[in-house]
Amino acid sequence: MSKRIIFAAIGGLFGVLIPLLISGDTNYLPAILGGVFGIGVVVLLFKLFHKPKDNKIPDRDERIDLMVRKFLSYVAIVTIGVMYLCVFTFDYLGFKSIDLIYLYEFLLILTFIVLVGITIIRKR
Repeated sequence: MSKRIIFAAIGGLFGVLIPLLISGDTNYLPAILGGVFGIGVVVLLFKLFHKPKDNKIPDRDERIDLMVRKFLSYVAIVTIGVMYLCVFTFDYLGFKSIDLIYLYEFLLILTFIVLVGITIIRKR
């Protein structure tokens, strides 16, 4: 478990530092301190609320894997359909370019839907 936390911490710090390096900002200290603080909060919450399992029952089996694959395939089909619908709508309305923020918002919402859906499936 400690390897996962270390890799998550390194990834989080890179995620904080890469935008600063791209933007050319030279004030790295707040970003590093914010990343370390965020990682510390996550590790603290994990240590407080993580309960080790007493039984030897596996977390998942073939049925859960099948339900997750089925859910992800439905999400992918709906996502592709919505994106085609948006592209056709924007083309019909005469837009030749759009801001990327709309795509980022769509992908963020999609990520939350997938994470919540998989969490619900795995709890069953």
